[in-house]
Amino acid sequence: MSTPSQLTALDGRLRWLDLNTRAPVVNRALNTMFSAAMQDGTDANRAGRFLLSLWSPDQYPLDLNDLGYFDRELNYACRHLANFIIACQVSFRQLVTQSDMEPIIAAWGEEHP
Repeated sequence: MSTPSQLTALDGRLRWLDLNTRAPVVNRALNTMFSAAMQDGTDANRAGRFLLSLWSPDQYPLDLNDLGYFDRELNYACRHLANFIIACQVSFRQLVTQSDMEPIIAAWGEEHP
């Protein structure tokens, strides 16, 4: 386990971490994640798998370590979504529809049978 001094040494990396998660910000986060997931590349793959894991975690498991590799904008979006879901105790399926998820499932769903 990390010692307090090890954790304090890492604090300098977190100056940009502050979140203000509210519904309009979560809506922007959803748009950011969905837009990113429909692109090509590694971040698109991570964004798609993140959305799939929120949609159907049993079917689409996610290694949470992958989330640490998002660029800053996607990192914020990911954390806003997770914070909102946890704080409001809602299911991701209450925030998006099947038709919202269909392109994501088509693009990234086959990776995890």
